[in-house]
Amino acid sequence: MRKQRIWLAVTALLCSSAATRAQMTGLNPFKKPNIADIFKPVAGNGAVYETQRADQRGAPKQPLEMTVVGKESFEGKEAYWLDAGSDSLGYAKMLMTKDDFQPHRMIVQQPGQQAMELPFMPACTKR
Repeated sequence: MRKQRIWLAVTALLCSSAATRAQMTGLNPFKKPNIADIFKPVAGNGAVYETQRADQRGAPKQPLEMTVVGKESFEGKEAYWLDAGSDSLGYAKMLMTKDDFQPHRMIVQQPGQQAMELPFMPACTKR
């Protein structure tokens, strides 16, 4: 439970920090990324990638799964549920709109814990 609170606090801090920096510098870290132009999701498609930490020599390779698990409408826009994670790190599922690649909901589950929805922070996605 303590890890969940710490993880939630870190996520909230990073999100608010990004929004503050964006306002100060005039940059928007959540503007439409180039990936939105090539993002062609199909529910049920996914992949498993092998990742390895670059800062640790000899670190073991870890699998990372990424899957489009569903499709729904969000505020009249086409949106997809993207699932990413691994057994050792846990999983996160995000509802992303296709046209602007913006997150609207996020559900996380750490190993051995119940899934929980993180509070949506509109300040993180303001344009």
